[in-house]
Amino acid sequence: EKPEGGDLYTLNYSAFSVVAVKAIQEQQAIIESQQRDIDTLKNELAEIKAMLKTVVAGKNQTANN
Repeated sequence: EKPEGGDLYTLNYSAFSVVAVKAIQEQQAIIESQQRDIDTLKNELAEIKAMLKTVVAGKNQTANN
């Protein structure tokens, strides 16, 4: 807020705090969602790697016979 006749600005900290807390809560929800997505993708990647290992091992065994 700018008081009349001056260049000094003030901040209503109580109102600002409410907005800041809400923004932090929203960010935390986004972070948690993204972490769940990362965990899912890591698990899927591990499964794909395991399947690929099996396929490669099977091809190597076939090539040796």
